[in-house]
Amino acid sequence: MTRGFVRASRTPVALLLAVGLVMACDPAGTTLPELPKVAALRAPASALEILTGPPCEGVTRIRLMFTAADGTLVRTVVEAPRPRTVEQLTVGVAPEGFTVTEPLPPAFDWRDFEELSIDAGPGDGWVGRATVPLAEVAAGGAEHADDAAAFVPGAGWLDAAEISARDGEDFLMLCTPEPARD
Repeated sequence: MTRGFVRASRTPVALLLAVGLVMACDPAGTTLPELPKVAALRAPASALEILTGPPCEGVTRIRLMFTAADGTLVRTVVEAPRPRTVEQLTVGVAPEGFTVTEPLPPAFDWRDFEELSIDAGPGDGWVGRATVPLAEVAAGGAEHADDAAAFVPGAGWLDAAEISARDGEDFLMLCTPEPARD
């Protein structure tokens, strides 16, 4: 009976000790907020363009996964034989130096989907990863076709200067490195 009580009481004590050590490392008891990882999207005409923010360096593989309201997933993958730099993508078009290894289905329309997940990197070790809702882009893309604004989740329609100024403050663009945490 006593052994069970001692064993059961060790877990909360260990947890309190771990929390105390973390708090001791940060005298104010605060942590840096997690910034959402995002990509900026534009939709001039019917094309969907993905802006990475800072260039994604050393990319050999890009995977785009579209998720519909009913859970249907559609995926496309492009690959390059050697590392490339990517700054912008157009859905359905392989960036220079890349080859489509998993094409989109015929008559694919991105507006039929709710969400886009973007992964860019070397193989399975991703350099950049973000998930973006598509409804706002589908609704407002034509309105912003001529002003070069792009939709950033949680921030709205921003031009390139606004995206650059807010990257690292309000959000992290697809290939912006995570900030150092002290």
